[in-house]
Order: sequence, then structure tokens, then C-alpha cells
Amino acid sequence: MTIGYCVKCRAKREISGAQSTVLKNGASAIEGTCSACETKMFRIGKIEIIQPVLEQTIGAPQHEESSRWNFLDQVRKIFP
Repeated sequence: MTIGYCVKCRAKREISGAQSTVLKNGASAIEGTCSACETKMFRIGKIEIIQPVLEQTIGAPQHEESSRWNFLDQVRKIFP
């Protein structure tokens, strides 16, 4: 389960049919479609790295500011 921001829905949605791609500058990205409106979605990062972090934070109770900062702290541990 990979989450991205859908510009058409203006909300975070699950990316269906997510595939890893490589950008011109060599950075990894995830490409797929919105599960609600079938619009093309794009997220920079590797599936292998983003997916475990998202599963941990989605399973945790959501608090307004604290969950955001906890997620950023987890990402900073992975990417110092």
C-alpha cells in the first residue's frame, strides 16, 4: 500500500498499480493511478523505503501535529 497526493481529488489516496521508475537525474520514483478517480499519480522515493514507514505511521493513532513530526523523525533516521 503506497500513499500519494491526488491533485484532482485534493486528498491523500492509495496509489493503485504502483511501479518503480527512475527519473532523468537518477532519482527513484513511484508511478501509478489514484484508487478513487483513476488520475495518474507520482511520488518521489523508492517503494521499498516508503512503504514500511507508511505502514508504521498509518497503523499508529493519528494526532494532528505529533504524527506529522513522528513521521518526519522516522524518515530522518532512514535518510540522515
